[in-house]
Amino acid sequence: MTAPIEQSEAVRALLTLEEDVAARVRILIRNTHALCKNGRPFTDFSWLCQLHEVNGVDLGSTYRNDKACRMFAHSIAEVERDKLKSKVLHAKFVSVICDGSTDSATREQEIIYIKHATAGQTYTDVIGVRRLEKGDAAGIVTEIYSAFRENLALEPEGWLSKLAGFSSDGAPVMMGRVSGVAARLKNLRPNLISVHCAAHRLELVFKDAIKNNLFLTKVSTLLLNIYLFYKGR
Repeated sequence: MTAPIEQSEAVRALLTLEEDVAARVRILIRNTHALCKNGRPFTDFSWLCQLHEVNGVDLGSTYRNDKACRMFAHSIAEVERDKLKSKVLHAKFVSVICDGSTDSATREQEIIYIKHATAGQTYTDVIGVRRLEKGDAAGIVTEIYSAFRENLALEPEGWLSKLAGFSSDGAPVMMGRVSGVAARLKNLRPNLISVHCAAHRLELVFKDAIKNNLFLTKVSTLLLNIYLFYKGR
């Protein structure tokens, strides 16, 4: 009687080979994830693989360069985006958090977070860092929509009906009662709750408390001048 093909020596050898390749790829993907988490360049990938080999880990001879690392990073990002999209779709309510920043060229950026609850646990995730074409309320709202659309492949009907809260600093462009970002979102979601960031409020309280302290005022002015000096170079 002939043995089933699944039990043949050739098939067993092929499965063993595939398991070995899969084990190597898993290590390479973990290396990529470690580099991304620690803000290291993709060019570090090669020597990290060499370090594994010195420690007795066989990684084979393929997928050992920065191009492969970039490919792995892209795949990891796609998986994480799909996970976050699924969480948003299954969440009953979501909140958006915004914070302004600048890049190395001092161009204005907006960091957009989403806060949601899944299975009784709350999560805060970054959904995008968007460059603002215009730093007004309309421009920021446009980039919030773009972040959901481009980074999570979600159109407004997939998340806007769940929007329950918005939080940011107290700048007029954000919290202005008439045409701020919070007001514009509230026009779409009348029950939206807007919150002035507690950490930012604490910062303002601290500055107000020390403004009459001459020593601290001098230190603050010195640090600001150092920043402005190097910013202009």
